[in-house]
Amino acid sequence: MTNTNNDTFTHKQVAVNCFNKVWTYLGKQERTEEAELMIHLSHTSFWHWSQVEDYSSQNLSVTEIYLSYAFLYKI
Repeated sequence: MTNTNNDTFTHKQVAVNCFNKVWTYLGKQERTEEAELMIHLSHTSFWHWSQVEDYSSQNLSVTEIYLSYAFLYKI
C-alpha cells in the first residue's frame, strides 16, 4: 500500500512529536519514572519514520540511539 501525501504528513508529524517528547525526558536529571514511556515513544517514532517515504537513514539512526538511551535508563 502506497502512502498518500496526507498519510506521509501524519507519520512524519507523529515521528517528530514522539522524538521531541523523548528529548524532553533526556534533559531531566531523574528519568527512571519516564524510562518506560521513553521506550514506547522511541519505538513509535522509529516506526512512523519508517512509514515516511522520504525518510533518511539519519532519522532512523537517531531514533535507535534514543531507544538505547531509554533502555539504559530503564536498568
